[in-house]
This record gives sequence, structure tokens and C-alpha cells, in this order.
Amino acid sequence: MDSYFTKDGLGYSFLRVPMGSCDYTPYPSWSYDDVHRGGSDYDLKHFSIENDEERRIPHILDAQERKGGKIKILASPWSAPAWMKTNGAMICGVNSLWKDCTLKNDTKVFEAYADYFSSFISAYEDNGLDIWGVTVQNEPQENILTYEGMVFTPESERDFVRDYLSPTLAADHPTTQILLLDHNKGKVVEWADTILSDPGIQSSPNVYGMGIHWYDGDHFDALAQVGEKHPDYKVLATEATVKRDPMNNLDGGKWKNGEQYGHDMIGDFNNGVTGFIDWNLALDSHGGPLHINVVDLDHFGADSMTICDFEDDSSTSGQCIKQVFYYYVA
Repeated sequence: MDSYFTKDGLGYSFLRVPMGSCDYTPYPSWSYDDVHRGGSDYDLKHFSIENDEERRIPHILDAQERKGGKIKILASPWSAPAWMKTNGAMICGVNSLWKDCTLKNDTKVFEAYADYFSSFISAYEDNGLDIWGVTVQNEPQENILTYEGMVFTPESERDFVRDYLSPTLAADHPTTQILLLDHNKGKVVEWADTILSDPGIQSSPNVYGMGIHWYDGDHFDALAQVGEKHPDYKVLATEATVKRDPMNNLDGGKWKNGEQYGHDMIGDFNNGVTGFIDWNLALDSHGGPLHINVVDLDHFGADSMTICDFEDDSSTSGQCIKQVFYYYVA
């Protein structure tokens, strides 16, 4: 924690927090408003962040104390609660990857989901944490079958933000920003043109701009193009990680990981990106924990700047090892 948040470490000032479960939560899917299958809760009477109060918020408060000041928090949902979705589950599944893994086309659902965001922000405020911004949906178009996801198109995200999310947050939490896309840079021009050119979006007081990931390449030219076409909006890099390296991550990792981070950060910043958020702060030696439905965890695990070794028969058992790209980013 000191190595990430104090002035003697990286001095991080920004955190991205999942809203509900994601692939890197070590237990199965959950939201802040789970009801029995077939039920609904449009008034959010069952809304609770009890899980976060136990497992997340104490660590965020600890980070702020170590930093000696407020940390900006960006919150991202991997899925709406299952009862709000057409497939009735937080994980899309084989038969519903595209056509049947969306919000139900129901005004009551759209209103309830906007209120869900607002309730989350209020609950964090009650715990002494301000939510600087939210993304509408993590990776809204390429949801892997084995963990939480939900489909938005540029048009459906535009309509939800314009007609429901933006007005709700403007009324309840006027300083909270809304970020669009939250996915790969190769999509950013299409999504920006579709959403940011809409007069209703342009009149919204709380749309910050675009969130981007790096998993489909540099696309620095696309970032420059968005800046030129939509100068009133900003772009924030909201997620980046590299694949787990089973041969090197307990020995400091590979230089190429640091070079990839440095290359992308410099290219992003030189093309108008306002900040850069890494993905996991720490993972175990298998690149987890993960709750996704796979047999070969080592194949699907990611990498992180810090690897903590919990293997009993390892020479580094009980240690957390900083990898090369920690120092490279520093």
C-alpha cells in the first residue's frame, strides 16, 4: 500500500473500482441489488453495499490515509443486476452474447438502473468516499462468456446516458462525471462520433468524454482524431494490463512489460489523454484470484506490478514482489 499511495512510492491519485462483481473478484457474481430469479426491485429496496463496506472501502480509506489526501475514484459496472437484463443473469452465456444480454427495453428498468448508479454514489459518500466519475459499462461489446458482462451499442449507450443516467446524476450528484465506451481505442472514434455529436449529450452537464483500454493496439491517431473533432470532451485511459508470465513474474518480470506501459502512456498523453489507470494492484502467482469458469487458470490470469506468492512450497512464499514495470512506470 505504501509503494502505491505514499509520496515515497508511486503516489497514485486515481482508483478504478468495480461496481459489483467482475472477473477478478474471488467469488461468484453479485450486484448491489440481487433478488430471487424472476423477481424485480424497481424501488431498489434491497440495495446494499455491505460487501464493499467489508472488503473494499476499508482499503480505499487506508489508501487515502497513506496518501494524505483525497483519491479520485472512478466506478465501473461489469453488469447490471440480473433482474434488469434480458438474459436474467450477470454472465452473458453462450446463447446470449450479443442478442440477449442487454438491459430490458423498459422505461422502469432504465430509471431503476440510473437510480442504481446514484444509490452507489450515495452509499460511498456515506462511508466518506466521493465518486469522481462512473463509466456506463466495462467493455460493452465484447463480453467474454465466462464472467460478468452486458451489451451496449453506441446508440443504446447514448440514449441511456442522455435520457436517464445524466439527468439522474445531475440532480443527485452534480459533480460526478460520466465516461463513455470504457473499451478499446480502436472503437473510440465511432463511439465518440455517435454519442458526443448528439445535441442532448452536448447539453448534458456531466459527460466527461471517453474511457479507453489498450487491448487492440496503439491507435494514437484515433485519439488525436477524437480530440480534433470533439474538443470539448476528454479521454481517460481506464484500464490496462498484460498477460500473466508464468516463467518470470516471481523473478521480477520482463522488461517488455515496462516498455509496453511506457510506450502506451507516452503515446496516449501526447495525443490528449488526461490520465492512465492500471488494472489490478496486486495478483497471486497464478494471475488471480479469478472466479471465471475456466479449467486452466494460469492461461487466463493477468499480470500486475506486484505479485504476492501464497504457494507453500515456493522460495518466495509469503512475499510480495515488485516487477520491472512497477519501476518503469515510476
